Amino acid sequence: MPRPRKAWQKITFWLLIGIIAFGLVGSSVVGLWGLGHLDQLPASPEPAGAQNQLAGTLRELEQRVQADPEDIASRIELAVYYKQMLDLERAAALFEEVLALDASNQRARVDLAEICFIKEDYDGAEAHLAALLRINPDHQLGLYLYALTLGFGQEDYQRAVQVLERYLALANTGPDAEHARELLADWKERAER
Repeated sequence: MPRPRKAWQKITFWLLIGIIAFGLVGSSVVGLWGLGHLDQLPASPEPAGAQNQLAGTLRELEQRVQADPEDIASRIELAVYYKQMLDLERAAALFEEVLALDASNQRARVDLAEICFIKEDYDGAEAHLAALLRINPDHQLGLYLYALTLGFGQEDYQRAVQVLERYLALANTGPDAEHARELLADWKERAER
């Protein structure tokens, strides 16, 4: 005696296979038969439009910086644009210009430290972070980056542990704090070796 349930399962299985196959191949077949008209499709956005907008923004920022050599905000904004585009040389030069105008600019110090770290110039990163922490000893991002520079860059685990503990005293929650706790456990072991 045949089982009706098994028969329906087989029919459903083959029906699903047919639907999936048509979904995968059907649109190509419809296009080949001429049933799909390309002139009815919406135009896709031009990638050149985004590039033109970025170029226009960069030109505007460069003009603002040239027009007012002491405009720190525009200089930082332009430097951040270059940093995001990974033009680290131009970004670093602009951040250095900011520091020439205002040696206590914390944003420029942090960004220069990050650029130095990326370029594996750990001494440069440490110098910028030490200067930042003299200005603002409780700068949380500065403390976090300083610990990373000491631990990963210079393998000075003992000092890195001290800085991480100071950081965690200020920033007890968040993803950076969780990461700091993980590093703290590892670097304490390494410092004892």
